[in-house]
Amino acid sequence: MRFTEGLVKLVLGFIVAIALLVSGSVALALIFINRSSTPPPKPIFANDTNAVKKKANIPLTKTPAPAAAKKPTSAKSSKPSPSPLASGTYLARVTWNDGLSLRTEPSLEAQRVGSLDYNQQIVVLEQSQDQKWQRVRLEDGELEGWVKAGNTERVTD
Repeated sequence: MRFTEGLVKLVLGFIVAIALLVSGSVALALIFINRSSTPPPKPIFANDTNAVKKKANIPLTKTPAPAAAKKPTSAKSSKPSPSPLASGTYLARVTWNDGLSLRTEPSLEAQRVGSLDYNQQIVVLEQSQDQKWQRVRLEDGELEGWVKAGNTERVTD
């Protein structure tokens, strides 16, 4: 009789030990999955305005779009653009490695209408009053908007 009691205790102990190992492993896996699924905080750059820096304290709720989805949309400005190289305009190229966001107005809060790739050629049409923004147009004249000044370089022919 003692032999069967000892065997039952051994089997029950083995089952409890396996159950504890499995539940601990599942809990640990859930912790790792949960921590790796939250997006990192939005980076803050030195040339960002104070309004953007204040907004950075709010946790990011949307996941960033993949790089392949950053194709410019075909939205045109309501203002007619000047001829390709009118007075005061010049050819430039994008010097920011990650490309630039093309916006409807000279503001970080303005709606994005597209993006420009690194080394893409553009036509600079004008500078904003505070010299912090440039109104640009794609070389083919399809898309027009505002980008942060200092992220383009004049192309010399």
